[in-house]
Amino acid sequence: MPILVARTLFMAAGSVLFASSVFPCLHAKGKGPPQKPPEVIEEKVDAATNMTGVQFLTKMTVKGEPAAIGFLQEAFEPQKDRKYELLVSLHGHGADPKGFLYHAVAARRKCYVLIVQGRTPAGEGFAWEESDREYVAGLAMHVIGKYQVDPKRVIIAGHSAGAHIALSTYRYAPLLFAGIITTAGAAAPDSAHYAARCVVFLGTTDPNYALASSVRSNFESKKRTAPGSLRIVTGLGHDIPEFFYFDQAMDWILETKARGWEVTLPKTPPVKEMKDFAHILMRHAGAEGAPASLKTPKTRILAEMKNMKKLLSGGLAGFFMEAARFSEDSQTAASGGLIDPAGLAAFSEGLRSAADALKPGEISEPVESPQGLHLVLKLKKAE
Repeated sequence: MPILVARTLFMAAGSVLFASSVFPCLHAKGKGPPQKPPEVIEEKVDAATNMTGVQFLTKMTVKGEPAAIGFLQEAFEPQKDRKYELLVSLHGHGADPKGFLYHAVAARRKCYVLIVQGRTPAGEGFAWEESDREYVAGLAMHVIGKYQVDPKRVIIAGHSAGAHIALSTYRYAPLLFAGIITTAGAAAPDSAHYAARCVVFLGTTDPNYALASSVRSNFESKKRTAPGSLRIVTGLGHDIPEFFYFDQAMDWILETKARGWEVTLPKTPPVKEMKDFAHILMRHAGAEGAPASLKTPKTRILAEMKNMKKLLSGGLAGFFMEAARFSEDSQTAASGGLIDPAGLAAFSEGLRSAADALKPGEISEPVESPQGLHLVLKLKKAE
């Protein structure tokens, strides 16, 4: 749904008030959030006093609501006439919101990050109330209207108690967000989230891991119209997973053809930095390294991989998840199949040559090596 914005800027004591006039109602049933964002007071914050290395930090306060605060992070210089993703980040109970800046994700993806602060002081940080969802949605609307945000690429993410508010905010304004990410969530998606692309991270040593069964039930429901992905992180406690996994989750949400499933991941990704390629290896009967009990003929694996390529349609996140789930290369599967040219050449020079011939973002046809059949994705470099 397009968002039409008529902008008005008001200058007051070095701060900026922003109002937007024409916003379609963002609630599926025509109720809930207002048709325009609230007026917001903006002021630049000295990034060095908040988080080393983060630049362009803007404090946003809803006019008339001094406790309704957010911080906008810009870890890049926006280019004229271009739209960018927006990640809305909600902290856990008692946490400092500026600890949830996701600097690594923002810098690599070149996306805006809006960190919203709970209104209730709790210890050295802040806590959430159910009604906070209203100003979370309002601040997101403000940023979408004023900044260079692609309204189709807005994701809301919440950690621990913030996961509950993220789910609640989506329930309140479902058309505002492309999807939801929760980490160590104190709540699971329910029937109000059947149309949402959801990624749920749970660590095996987190007390909230008990919610995994509820998440599975929701994601397996026949009433769900959008896929969900449960990602179990081995050995992770009540914490946020590595940014590499979080980055993949954002890709998966924004890649609308990616399928949903459950996957188990190691706490530390074997590969933390992006490589030149990713691949999926599937062995067939007689392939080098295949167990003697494997009877699946090459023709069947070839047909499966051709169908897999058709479903992936060149998307990064879907490829990473298929690799984590199906690839039989034990050295790269957990990292989503990420591999460098030397790694491909170790399988065969023909595989490396086929990979080199690809365009960025292109997936190869199945390529044979002594170990089996491969699909290779040439990765796009971050701009």
